[in-house]
Amino acid sequence: MKKRILLIVSALCASSGALADVSQTINPLAEATKVMDRCAAIATKIADTPVPPGHGQAVAAAFHNEVMSKENAKAAPGKAGAPGQMMTVPPEQQAFFNMILAQRNELQKCGEEYLKVHKPADSLMKTTGEAMEKSQAKAPSEDDKKVGAAMMAYAKSGEKLASAITGLSKDVDYERYVGPVVHKYFLAQ
Repeated sequence: MKKRILLIVSALCASSGALADVSQTINPLAEATKVMDRCAAIATKIADTPVPPGHGQAVAAAFHNEVMSKENAKAAPGKAGAPGQMMTVPPEQQAFFNMILAQRNELQKCGEEYLKVHKPADSLMKTTGEAMEKSQAKAPSEDDKKVGAAMMAYAKSGEKLASAITGLSKDVDYERYVGPVVHKYFLAQ
């Protein structure tokens, strides 16, 4: 009787240990998938935002105003720059600048999260994939199916992110705003 209880307890421990191993694979992949989906959504939102007409002139005016502000700051205190040196940036252009910079900051935060989860999840994908290939089981277990589904979701999310980031990196209108973020967090990987 004691041997039988010991075998049942051993079997229960073994099965719960297997579930822990599965969750140790599924949870990091699910977390990485969520981060990649969020980053892809932000990149897509940026790319889908229409650039207002006259944006080139507004960029030139904003750059001119930035240069003039720096020059005025270097001037002697109390001496303001000559009137008319600053150029007007239309309100819709200023709203676009503010919105795109806020979205860039969101993408940067997401990129920082992506850097934390991407390499461990990628490594986990590789080792889990190799282990599944080496497995001698004729039919996949339920745990294998769960892990496989998590791996497929991760791979699909990675493809979505790559497509969104590549599209965004090739868009000339957005390159000046998000280029450094895209290159640092996503393309340099």
